[in-house]
Amino acid sequence: MSAEPLPIVGPSERPRLLLKYRDAALALQICERKLFDLGKRGEIPVVRMGKSVRFDSRDIAAYIDAHKATGGKP
Repeated sequence: MSAEPLPIVGPSERPRLLLKYRDAALALQICERKLFDLGKRGEIPVVRMGKSVRFDSRDIAAYIDAHKATGGKP
């Protein structure tokens, strides 16, 4: 089962594949600190570009799917 990108759009209404902490946390409806911890523990992969950290929208969707299927246990 492959995760589809989330339908998150920017000001130009184009889907965004990489999300900043704030946008990824909003998509998951969790605080940024919790998302930071999930990324640090490797539960959600991060994309590093220099000093910037982003989240692939497909990884966010996969994380949601995994938690739906297992009741919160990855």
